[in-house]
Amino acid sequence: MGHSRYDSLPKTKRWRQVIEAFSRLDSTPEELVAATSQAAGDSLWQTRKDPLVFKSCWLLLTLPLLARSDQLDQWLREVGTPPGGDYKRDLLTGTRKFLDQAATRTPLRNIFSETARLAFFETLATAFNQSNLVLFGAEPEQVRKSLSRYASPEGFQTLAETFFRAYLKRSLANVLEKEIPNHHGIAERFAGANDTRELEESLNAYCAETTALLSQYARDWYAKNAIHRQPTEGRTRAFAAYAVEKLVEDLVREQAQ
Repeated sequence: MGHSRYDSLPKTKRWRQVIEAFSRLDSTPEELVAATSQAAGDSLWQTRKDPLVFKSCWLLLTLPLLARSDQLDQWLREVGTPPGGDYKRDLLTGTRKFLDQAATRTPLRNIFSETARLAFFETLATAFNQSNLVLFGAEPEQVRKSLSRYASPEGFQTLAETFFRAYLKRSLANVLEKEIPNHHGIAERFAGANDTRELEESLNAYCAETTALLSQYARDWYAKNAIHRQPTEGRTRAFAAYAVEKLVEDLVREQAQ
């Protein structure tokens, strides 16, 4: 379901409750997802000022604007990836370098920090797929046109919702994937493939519901901050921080219902 580079869960009461929920044969997929999101809330909250979260939002905001104004080539040269080969590959390499620099400047903060990078590339791939852009060999004009269609409140709304949904899902999936192998087999909570599939379906639904309100905030923020004036890093950093705060607040609201 996601990608994990960590060996064990934190040893707090809430994380112990997650393990306990996995140990029960009668626990529902919804209960497992809810317990995991509750335990993950504090760690997710800490990422509201994480540089990879902010820089991912900054790229999703500015790349379409650069594409629309024909400044994408200049940006690629500034990040050390002058265009000249496969333009889409050049763009992916340039964004990877950009995020690598952000990660190098600030040490990894918690188990979810690196997830933002993966969520960003998932979002970019989704944006290209929705534009029917071929995987490799795309002409520069095709790539620019594909990105520039997101330079609007509705476009940024789509990118932000996709990013934070992927961010939340990957963050929670990191935890779920740690515990599934410990409860897999005959007479265990995960006796077969259907159990795992049901859990993933529940996770997908949960993340879609949790990020629904966030997408409207992203649209309104763009209309206020990026249509009639040049977006700044400061305002975008504030957007990223508030978006994570809102995401965690929605987690708490879902759990209370």
